[in-house]
This record gives sequence, structure tokens and C-alpha cells, in this order.
Amino acid sequence: MTPADEAAAKEKARKVKPVLEKLREQGRISPEDVRPALASLGFRAADLRVQDPWSTWKVDHAEKVPGSAYGIWVGRTACISGTVTGDGVWTEVTGPYPETACIAPPVAH
Repeated sequence: MTPADEAAAKEKARKVKPVLEKLREQGRISPEDVRPALASLGFRAADLRVQDPWSTWKVDHAEKVPGSAYGIWVGRTACISGTVTGDGVWTEVTGPYPETACIAPPVAH
């Protein structure tokens, strides 16, 4: 990740977490809730991916888990990655993952 992209991603991540925490407090944690909230912060649709989170224990990942996993491209080399669940909001600035771009890969990858 370039220093410029990392700095930009960290600045944007500080805006993401409070918006997602507010949704979590309202019980609105599905991708259908999270995607528009992130888009309202000015992220382009092409840079934004929101999906059901990976199952923590099932290898086939067929189990539906409540919440959302999200990944946002920032610049060409940085990502804001995280999850929104009933238990909390996780937000991290990373480089892209080879297998899944800005979405953190499954636990057992």
C-alpha cells in the first residue's frame, strides 16, 4: 500500500466506523442496510463491496451469518475492510487480499 493511499484510507475509515456503529445500534446490519450507508459517504459503487459475512466455522461457507462484510477500495493500493454484526463493528485499513480484494477472506482460507 502506498503511503498516500494508506493515509487517505485511514482518514476515510474514521468516517465509516461511526456510521456503521449507528446502524448496528439500530439493528440494521444486513448488506441492504450497510451498502447505502457507505455509498452515502461518497464511495463509488465500483469501489464498494458489501456481502453476507463468511461463516466462522463452516468450511463450505453455506451457513448464513447475520450482519455484513464490507470492503472499500481507496486509491489504487489501499482498502477499508470490516464487518458489522450484532456484537460490534470492525474496521481496518489494509492492502487488498489476493483472493478477495478488499473483503477479508474466510477464516479458514
